[in-house]
Amino acid sequence: MNFIKRIAAIVVVTLAVAGTALPAHAADTVPWPGEPTTECQAEIDALELRVSSLEGTLAEERDEHADELRELDQRAWATQQAHDVEVNELSEAIGDAQVAAREAAQTIADQDLRIIRLQAKVKQLRDKLRASR
Repeated sequence: MNFIKRIAAIVVVTLAVAGTALPAHAADTVPWPGEPTTECQAEIDALELRVSSLEGTLAEERDEHADELRELDQRAWATQQAHDVEVNELSEAIGDAQVAAREAAQTIADQDLRIIRLQAKVKQLRDKLRASR
């Protein structure tokens, strides 16, 4: 009989402690272990919504930056093409100027040779003129 009284006392004390620790309405709101509380679940839902929103914003910004990068790449390519054309034109102009400079140098050399021949002829004619006097 003592044994039954002891068990009954333990049950009464356990129920009393459980009753004071948890009000009657709290038994419905206390989650099972591993389950979030209603407040926690609301915070989790709000955070998940925020994460989803941020992911959407990030995707939009990534797309915008990708568009900007494509546009910059196209402009850089067009600029490079324009510079290549200018470089080719300048190279051709330099080549033409070098040819013209060589031709001018040859013309000057030819004229110098002609002047030397004419000077020699003038000297020869002066010498003849002196000799004939």
